[in-house]
Order: sequence, then structure tokens, then C-alpha cells
Amino acid sequence: MRRKKLLILLIAMAAALVTLLTQSSLAFYSILGEATNVITSGQIKCKIIEKMGNADFPAEGVYILPGSTVSKKVSVKNVGENPFWLRVKLKNTMDNSTISSDFMELDLNKTDWIDGKDGFFYYKKPLEPEAETEKLFTQVKIAGGADNGHSGKTIKIAIYAYAVQSEYNDASSPLNVTGWPAES
Repeated sequence: MRRKKLLILLIAMAAALVTLLTQSSLAFYSILGEATNVITSGQIKCKIIEKMGNADFPAEGVYILPGSTVSKKVSVKNVGENPFWLRVKLKNTMDNSTISSDFMELDLNKTDWIDGKDGFFYYKKPLEPEAETEKLFTQVKIAGGADNGHSGKTIKIAIYAYAVQSEYNDASSPLNVTGWPAES
């Protein structure tokens, strides 16, 4: 019996010795690797394009009379690297005061754009890089509400474009898109 205990003790010690030697040799042959992964998100950039006929719309504006119509073609171009969904907001002012939309008439394109009834017009499909939208409108008419009391007043149509990535933002309609930037 004493021999059996001694044999078990020797076997246990040998196993412990083998384990210790193996551990140090495994550590000797192991290596630690470190990697740094850089992930860069794509850019979306758009440019509002305003034309009068075939020329750029004059920065100083144009002179117009009540009842007259002026050419103003508004579209948006994707000047970034990635496709995006697009919405546009128009803010009409006269001498820095908001005016109602019935004061002037815009020939809005309802074929390619959707009136979201939330103050925005949504382009119906994602805009690919280097592509340009169909015109949102092509002319402005000063409606019958204008009279001589408005003489010398300055009317402005401010155009704000908002874009959000279309990749991984699957939506059946631009009205269902998520992640629109906050209004400025």
C-alpha cells in the first residue's frame, strides 16, 4: 500500500512537472497581436442650384411687378460621394417678415417631388452622386394680393436642403426615411 501511494505521488509530481514545463514553452511560442481598425463614414453633400433661363439666378435678385412672372429654376445636385434622400424647405419673406404662400405662386413639380404637408418637399427617389434633381419649380408669379402698397419691398425665397444617407436607410417613400438633420 505504501508503494502504491508513493507511485501515485511520483506520477502526480511528474504530471505537475510536465504541466509546468509545457506552460512555459507554450508561453514562449505564443505572441500577442494588436490591430487598430479605422472606419471612416462616407460624406453626403448637396448644392442648391438656382437658374434664370440658362444663367445663374442673379445674387442681387430681379425687379418684378405684381401679376408678372419671373423664371427661377430650382434644383439640387449631389456633389458628394454617396447617394442620399433629399427634402427641401422654402421660406418666403418680404422685408424679413414671413409672407403667406398665396402672395406668390410657384409652379411646383408634383411629378418628381412630394409635398410632405409638413413644410417640406421630398424628392421621390435617392439622389446618386453627381446627379441633379428634376426642378422643384421653374417660375415665380407675384399673385394678385400684391398692390402699390408693396412697392419697393424685397421678396425673398430662402431654400433649405436637407439630406440623409440612402444606403441602409431603406424606405418605400422619402416620407418614411429616418435620420433627417434638424432644421436650421
